[in-house]
Amino acid sequence: MLTPVRLGVRGDEAEVLWSAAREQLRQQGIDLQLVRYDGDDSPNKALAAGEVELAAYQTQAEFSADCKKNGWQLRSLGSSYAVPCCLCSSTLTDADQLRQGNIVTIPSGKEDAGRALRLLASAGLISLYRDAGKTPTLGDIERNRRGINFRMSQAALKDAVGSAKAAVGPRTAAAALSPCTILYTEPEVSRELWHIIAAREDDGGQDELLQAVVAAFQSEATERICREEFGGGFVPAGWKAAGAEEPQ
Repeated sequence: MLTPVRLGVRGDEAEVLWSAAREQLRQQGIDLQLVRYDGDDSPNKALAAGEVELAAYQTQAEFSADCKKNGWQLRSLGSSYAVPCCLCSSTLTDADQLRQGNIVTIPSGKEDAGRALRLLASAGLISLYRDAGKTPTLGDIERNRRGINFRMSQAALKDAVGSAKAAVGPRTAAAALSPCTILYTEPEVSRELWHIIAAREDDGGQDELLQAVVAAFQSEATERICREEFGGGFVPAGWKAAGAEEPQ
């Protein structure tokens, strides 16, 4: 008799990402059941209400803000993965091919735009003032070596890539586009942007059972799925499992 554990998730990718863990858990006598939530339905709300035992769909920053806003007594059991952003293009094959006047689109949100500019700085395409902080703006660019023109965009990555010489966006989205070449990938994803696996603070004495789910996900088999099925769009983050590394 298998012990059921319900996991609240979002998105089509969850079935694939959790497939190796589910198989491993079955061998341990645990039936991990994915419960998908869409639209306004929230896995965290379901978790707080006792409808599921775990939830896995948010970054640490999103999770903390969600719990504070709603007063949910939830906790993080561990991290699952990170989604690095990247610079990509449908026409270029190397970032060195960017020339003066070329347009590069970056996300328009404050946090995402700052992250994009830090990526471009780490790629050596621009330099930022030392006091730019974690969320730099276009005004924090100290030097634009190639004379690139930057355009803020709310468009999906597939549309942004088609309207500019290059664009910054999630590597998960870039890996699904064709034609599209990933020119540079974020070398390190901040800890607050790691996705986490959450449980209730009062888990009814199930901590050992729930920790087994986290351990099953943090495996070499899952890392292989991230690499082979999603083109590196998901990367291990903060795993304790042997052989798995944090994003560099």
